[in-house]
Amino acid sequence: IKIKMDQKNIDEAIRYSNQVNKIVRKNATFYGLIMGGVSVAITFIIYFVDYHLFLNPSIGIVQLVSYLILGVLVVYTTRKKLGNAIIFKDAFTSYFLAGFIASVISVIASILLFNLIAPEIQGPLKEASLEYSLKMMDSLNLPDTERNALIEQAKNANPYTVTEFLKSLGTTLIGHAMFGALLALIFRNRQTI
Repeated sequence: IKIKMDQKNIDEAIRYSNQVNKIVRKNATFYGLIMGGVSVAITFIIYFVDYHLFLNPSIGIVQLVSYLILGVLVVYTTRKKLGNAIIFKDAFTSYFLAGFIASVISVIASILLFNLIAPEIQGPLKEASLEYSLKMMDSLNLPDTERNALIEQAKNANPYTVTEFLKSLGTTLIGHAMFGALLALIFRNRQTI
């Protein structure tokens, strides 16, 4: 069956699509700034309290949980603002854009902290990280050749360079894409809208 659309219907569809895109972008930007702000706040609180906490896995879990909660919130509120009607693309875009904004803010703050504001903390953090890695290797009873190779690799690595932070950003965006797809599947309307 062919459906013939007149110019009025086409104009209405374009207006509706533009309105949806505006709501999605505005909501994603709002939550992306909040997520980024939370990440920057955690980063600088750790720096001022005890920068060795950067190596504490619990802190990473707190950041991850805050991202997950805010991620669900961004998709949920976007759906509400769209009258409880959201398609996969709009749900995914709202989360991914928020995650992208937050990640870029977080990486910029980390680059500034570790390379301009306090580059002197890189050395102690690398040493503490190496000690932690050695304890892990000892608990795994790795052969000496493998252990020595890993130690050498850890000594030569510098996770605080701009390049490493940008690599981390790429990995984070892949994670955001996967989680965003999952959220979009959960929140999208089942029927065609």
